[in-house]
Amino acid sequence: MTAVTGARAKQAQERDATTSLAMPSGWWILPSVLGGGFVWFQIIRLALG
Repeated sequence: MTAVTGARAKQAQERDATTSLAMPSGWWILPSVLGGGFVWFQIIRLALG
């Protein structure tokens, strides 16, 4: 149980890191223009799980 949870947590961290690196910097301009980059950042993080 603990090992599985740890593995999932590690996968999630790796996925988040990969997603951050994969995102082109220009992509972040859109949420900022639409209003409040930080709010959009939180929404995106929730959407990605």
